[in-house]
Amino acid sequence: MRGLVCVAAWALAAYAAWQSYAIAMAGVMNDIPQLTGDGGAGLVFAGLCALTGLWACWQPGWAVAGFVAAGLLAVGTAWDFGDPVVYVWAAAAGLVASVSWLAARWSRPRGRHVRQRQPARHARRSVGRA
Repeated sequence: MRGLVCVAAWALAAYAAWQSYAIAMAGVMNDIPQLTGDGGAGLVFAGLCALTGLWACWQPGWAVAGFVAAGLLAVGTAWDFGDPVVYVWAAAAGLVASVSWLAARWSRPRGRHVRQRQPARHARRSVGRA
């Protein structure tokens, strides 16, 4: 399950970086600051997803906070620049955060199904009796 989280986060980061770079370059070439800002914020989102995806390989429970932060960044970017595609990125970050939470939950068993370790019991021998 951790592998799924890592692959999903890196796929989201790669796609967001590719699309954000294209948007930022279009803004630079055509001198449109709104596109440049939107692309730059998307690159920050992609970097945050990539770093959090790396973190999720070892600690999927704590990585949920990084994915939620990336989703909130995406919502703020979509709101500020009026880019509805970034809302899809926020939803994808939320989905990866949910899967990361499930991976953390399933990786450590709890409840009555966990066998508690019992201390070793040794047979008592009576000394001097035959």
